[in-house]
Amino acid sequence: MWPGKRRGLTVPVCRNCHAILTEGQRAAGVTFAQPPTLLHQLAASLASLAAFFVALGDWLGAVAAALAAHVAALDGAYPDWRTMPTARPFRGIA
Repeated sequence: MWPGKRRGLTVPVCRNCHAILTEGQRAAGVTFAQPPTLLHQLAASLASLAAFFVALGDWLGAVAAALAAHVAALDGAYPDWRTMPTARPFRGIA
């Protein structure tokens, strides 16, 4: 947000992630200057959220790939792991 404007969505991240996310915002054309109008503020907020969700989507994709690799390793080393009660999916979750 802008100086003195601490209301709204705040996502706590470490310093390194903050730098990466800020670069993503800049690459998406987000301006960090005080917006001249509400519409400029809304456009900057939406572009900022879009950049964040792209980064989040990339991270979630990497976690999913790592998990799939772990499943494959379990299948190779412990083929019966899928029959364990704790391996059953949660209801209501895809």
